Amino acid sequence: MEDERAWARITSWVRAARARAALRHGRHGLMGHLYPGMLDISTKLTLVSAKLGGHVEVLEFDDLRVRVEKATDAEVAAKRAETEKIFELADSVNDTDLEWACRVSVGLDRLVENFSLDSVCDSLCLPKGFRQIGWAWP
Repeated sequence: MEDERAWARITSWVRAARARAALRHGRHGLMGHLYPGMLDISTKLTLVSAKLGGHVEVLEFDDLRVRVEKATDAEVAAKRAETEKIFELADSVNDTDLEWACRVSVGLDRLVENFSLDSVCDSLCLPKGFRQIGWAWP
């Protein structure tokens, strides 16, 4: 009972079991879709659910865009205060970029809430026509 290595190993297994349980019962949002040549991140959604359990909700960037547009200035200010409380920001952080990041964060929070998600990932690239549907990077 006093073996620290044994307890460290037990703790590791407990953490792994918790992660597995979160995957098995979770709702996971996948934002965006693949484009030709993006096979390095190709995912068979039915295989994810079959092997890990849970549900994969396919989201579009537009799902996020409409929620970002609805973020109020008060919500963005609260998110900025939260960010400044958690992180020490370098002087080089651009104020406009930080405000935009906080606005997107508010939109993501709303997206997670609206779709009852436990996790979200995206394809890490924007569709070519993203600006055409009303999304503008500052």
